[in-house]
Amino acid sequence: MKKCEAAVWGLAVWFSLVGIAVSAADFSLVGDINPGVDGSNPRALYVFNGNLYFRAHTPESGLELWKVDSTTKSPILIKDINPGLSDGLEYTEPHSSLCPNTQPYYAALGGNLYFAADDGLHGLELWRTDGTTSGTALVRDIKNGPLSSNPISLSATSRLFFRADSSVWSYRDDTDDLQCTVIVFT
Repeated sequence: MKKCEAAVWGLAVWFSLVGIAVSAADFSLVGDINPGVDGSNPRALYVFNGNLYFRAHTPESGLELWKVDSTTKSPILIKDINPGLSDGLEYTEPHSSLCPNTQPYYAALGGNLYFAADDGLHGLELWRTDGTTSGTALVRDIKNGPLSSNPISLSATSRLFFRADSSVWSYRDDTDDLQCTVIVFT
């Protein structure tokens, strides 16, 4: 997958079937999420369970989580997490836009993709999706209420580890066990 600028479509998700694309003919438009020259500004691309997940913006839903389904090959809004025009996801880039590292945004564990989102009620908190609207939900409101715990640096082994509210946390999806973890370096 490659992010390309096109005069007709704006910034959109494109793909190439050749190893190294050298001309515009080597690319195909996946889908025009936000028709017109403004584009959807897709970012933070991540492959999970054979589907491509990414953040994209539309005037109707703001910046939200999308996927390109591997069977239909078309972009699908997973869920309008912060309904309406408000953004459910943040616009921050972890590294340069030329070579962004998407790992801090997402981590896969136990059939779910974990990420940080804001539904407008709980602040920026830990969320998960199985790739469906009904399977996309807040995991836990770590900093109760509208304040954000700001989960970052997500990483998974047999547990999900992340930093939130100035602490390191771990989460087991099979037992729904969330713990503030103390890591001692010796």
